[in-house]
Amino acid sequence: MKMELKALVGFLLWSAATAVADLTGIPTVPFKETGGHIDISSLRSITVDAKHCEARDHDGTTLIPPTLQEFAQTFSDDLKENTGKHVKVNTGDGCDKHGIFITLGNSSEFVDVAGRWTSEAYSLDVTDDGITIIGASPLGAWWGTRSVLQQAALNDGKIPAGSGTDAPGWGTRGIMVRASCSQSSDSANDSQLDCGRHYYPAEFIVELCSWQSYWKQNIFHFHLSDNLYNNPNYTYEQQMDLYARFRLWSDDPRVAGLNKHRNESYTREDFDYIQSACAARGVTVIPEIESPGHALVISQWKPELGLSDALDLLNISYPDTIPTVEKIWDVFLPWFQSKVVEIGADEYSDSSLSA
Repeated sequence: MKMELKALVGFLLWSAATAVADLTGIPTVPFKETGGHIDISSLRSITVDAKHCEARDHDGTTLIPPTLQEFAQTFSDDLKENTGKHVKVNTGDGCDKHGIFITLGNSSEFVDVAGRWTSEAYSLDVTDDGITIIGASPLGAWWGTRSVLQQAALNDGKIPAGSGTDAPGWGTRGIMVRASCSQSSDSANDSQLDCGRHYYPAEFIVELCSWQSYWKQNIFHFHLSDNLYNNPNYTYEQQMDLYARFRLWSDDPRVAGLNKHRNESYTREDFDYIQSACAARGVTVIPEIESPGHALVISQWKPELGLSDALDLLNISYPDTIPTVEKIWDVFLPWFQSKVVEIGADEYSDSSLSA
């Protein structure tokens, strides 16, 4: 996770100035300080509770949740990259002096704003001698490690002594990688990145997940197909030439010709890497394949499937339209490692339905 941590300090302090919480950060963390601190430079070990090292969070959205041990190792890697401090990960049954102990618990305080138990909650206890993170699940413990990193960035490597319990206010927190040029006004909780209309390498997507994770966001909505705006006055030829892309590449003959731009696409190996690397940081990739609107790339592949006056809209009454879309999903659904996928279905106008 490559970050210019010092550049974040001023932004964090400004953002949290009016927030009601005890630990400055984004998001802020309920925390009662007791005085004193522990310095990251003094840490000697990260100990994962041996009873829970292989535990996984199965309540989240991902189908490939990391173990508590794997989260701890990623945390160790982050500490080294962001603070220069190499702290070895081991297993045990308690916190070593000048160490971090990561374990799981079932506190009655591990609830969200609606009072429901959440696997993403954790408690943080800091003394002059060590840090204890107790997660409701491995994912909850992971968010606790993000609080430690943020405090290290804000306080020149010093973590204030004290304790607190933290839980998310919303179960879904994230961004949507879609066909929009920048910030979108669609939702107060989502920002959007042009991916359907502009290719971004897998490494860039993984880096974006790393940033999301640092702010404790857990969802990366990945819009995998789209086209430029299809002006109603465009001719058939103009529509067939308009920029439209499908971002997954498969050699399966059932989708041969759907994607004509392999160098601007993600192979299954690429997409597996994206999903696993994001899940390693607590972020689930939720893929979306768009239809019957925003579907010009399908009509450019099979023109007979599009409405005659608007090829970006599929003719759902045409006999081969739904079987073709089902075929696309048959090929790519096995690639997706999330409990939820998006099928699109937006901006299909009323006039289109009667066409």
